[in-house]
Amino acid sequence: MHSIRCSVESCSYNKNQECNARVIQVGGKGAQESKQTCCGTYLNCGVYSNLAEYTEARDNVEAILCRVDTCVHYGNDHCTLDSIQVGCGERVDIYTETECQSFERQ
Repeated sequence: MHSIRCSVESCSYNKNQECNARVIQVGGKGAQESKQTCCGTYLNCGVYSNLAEYTEARDNVEAILCRVDTCVHYGNDHCTLDSIQVGCGERVDIYTETECQSFERQ
């Protein structure tokens, strides 16, 4: 099982700084730094309500899918880490404003 610490407060899957999505998708093919990555699973709670209320019984994340082939943790479209950190700047409205802060360039 995987775990995701998440500081993106506007995400529908965020509950107490933990992601409650079953599977997440990290994007940013060819990224050279973490700012060029994103969490494709992000859904704005202002639009989608609070999905964490419906997913909290799921325990941990089952898979961290990854399209960032320039990261040392990339392996066959999956992240090889058991735990990652997702974050953002001040305000997030869409998924491209998030980032995988566990990104390490090859």
